[in-house]
Amino acid sequence: MKPLLPALASAALAVVLLLSACGAPATDPDFDGSPDTTRPTTVTPRPDPTTAVTTPPTTVPARPDPTTVPAALPATLVGSWVSTGEGNAEMIYEFDADGTYRYAGVLMQQRPSGLFSFEVGAAGTARATRTRITLRPQRGTQTLKDPDSPDGGWQRPADTTPKVLRWRMSGDKLLLTDDEDITVTYRRQ
Repeated sequence: MKPLLPALASAALAVVLLLSACGAPATDPDFDGSPDTTRPTTVTPRPDPTTAVTTPPTTVPARPDPTTVPAALPATLVGSWVSTGEGNAEMIYEFDADGTYRYAGVLMQQRPSGLFSFEVGAAGTARATRTRITLRPQRGTQTLKDPDSPDGGWQRPADTTPKVLRWRMSGDKLLLTDDEDITVTYRRQ
């Protein structure tokens, strides 16, 4: 049964990444006033003077002009990163140059009663300094499947509290350290 876990983990991560890209953005209580080019802009068309019918507003995603807006993330961080630790957990970050990111994490454990899993998927914006990266999740889900639970598990929105991590490169590896000094090593995928 052990060879099945990596395949299940990869499939679960793919589902989590897809699901994390869905859903409505959450309000960011820690908005610092800087422009956020990932939020949509509402454009209201002018009424046509020849008709009495007005057109409802159209939502157009705001995209930065790459020639005038500096990259929100250094090129070193841009790309897909997969955790390298051994065990039944795997985490993936995908960072884009425009400052958006996606995260998927899955923990799986085979039990006598069945397969236990905890999955987290999130998407939002990221800003980096030389040593820190601030992640502001805008949407996501957490899913627990527990064969030992009477209800079998649950699904709920992921936490949208901003998270600050310390980051550094060690050769071709990315090291992310949280506020509890737990460091996870990632390799480029």
